[in-house]
Amino acid sequence: MSWADPLIRLAYFHVGGVMKEVAYIELEMNDGSKVNMSTAMINLYKLREKNMEAYETLNNIIMNGHNDDLSTICDMFYASYLCANIDQETMTKDEFIEKFPYNYTSLLLKSGQLMGFPTR
Repeated sequence: MSWADPLIRLAYFHVGGVMKEVAYIELEMNDGSKVNMSTAMINLYKLREKNMEAYETLNNIIMNGHNDDLSTICDMFYASYLCANIDQETMTKDEFIEKFPYNYTSLLLKSGQLMGFPTR
């Protein structure tokens, strides 16, 4: 794959004349492992093709918010985990939930980052 490939170009954005990679947000799970999450547009398109239910969940939360409902936040994190790891083997939703962290303040901040809100 090269820069000539339109799918690769979609995975980057242009800022101040410099190409930047799409950011992935890291989440530390209860067992100490770390997973990447993303809402990158290119991966959202792939997620829609591969797992429509996860795509619809993530799309709905991005467009309408999660209303600080913890189960909805967990669904958003799982869908964004699938999105970031679209071409890799992933945990099942039950496996993900078993490892899901309990620091709710941190989760709310990370959920804001996933939805594109600026952080300090």
